[in-house]
Amino acid sequence: MAFIIIKGTFHILGKSPDGDSVRFKANNKALWKKLTTEDGKPVTKDITSKTDGTVQLRIESIDALETHYKGKNQPMRLAKPATHKILSLLGFKNVQLGPSGKKVTAVDKDGVPGYILTRYIDNPLYGRPVAFVFAGSTSLPDGKDNVFLDVPLLRKSINYKMMQSGLVYPVYYNTLFYDLRNAFTSALTSARQKRQHLWHKQTGDSTNAGFKAIQLVDLEDKEIVFPKLFRRLADFHSDKKITYTKSLKNFKEKYLPPKGDVVEIMPLNHTTDALDYLIDVVSPTKLRLKYKPEELKFFQPRPKK
Repeated sequence: MAFIIIKGTFHILGKSPDGDSVRFKANNKALWKKLTTEDGKPVTKDITSKTDGTVQLRIESIDALETHYKGKNQPMRLAKPATHKILSLLGFKNVQLGPSGKKVTAVDKDGVPGYILTRYIDNPLYGRPVAFVFAGSTSLPDGKDNVFLDVPLLRKSINYKMMQSGLVYPVYYNTLFYDLRNAFTSALTSARQKRQHLWHKQTGDSTNAGFKAIQLVDLEDKEIVFPKLFRRLADFHSDKKITYTKSLKNFKEKYLPPKGDVVEIMPLNHTTDALDYLIDVVSPTKLRLKYKPEELKFFQPRPKK
């Protein structure tokens, strides 16, 4: 799997990173022009911040609990450790978060060095480079094209180390090669067998077993669930345009049918654009995801014209 290497620095002071999100500043801003959209079209807009020249990365294949999704968050007892873990792996020391546990108020040194492997942005509306992230330095020249990412190199990435930690879920897209996906799944399986963090038997994930979802407070304070599902439920509970009763039955039947998403259930070799197919309503207050997150392959929704 071939990529462009971009060297630079990671920045967190005054920002709100989380377990799968961090801002990055390229040493050579012109290299962003080498990226394309997923369709292979040139990126025509400047994706860097006008204030500090950083970009928001989408870290490939991992999905951490949300700390600030449209003002909502998942349980901070596991979301906050994921943030601290990724920042530690990147090389930040003595990170302090504000009262909310979201914004970085102090760190020994901001702008720690590192590099990314990337090819494209996820969506022209967001302009986030989809990236494999690495701390420190490399002998490879900045801007080199056709850097091949194999499994040994993947295992050195922050992406892989976060999957090993048991603090993130897998989220696989169709653009990820199968050998890299299999390596991620092996790391996930090991963390799950060790019952690390998200996979703790009593206090961890309940996505497939069934979880309370009738109130947003349960999802924010108690239930540990696949972030992709949390985001859709948070949108549902916050949607003021809904005129029907906000029951879980109506969430499945009226809110999940085709909305531009496409997902393949890999064990079944079945592709669907109706996400209600993936969900069971266990009771009037509980939902469950019928398939494990690593069994799903998502196709990036195309932006509306």
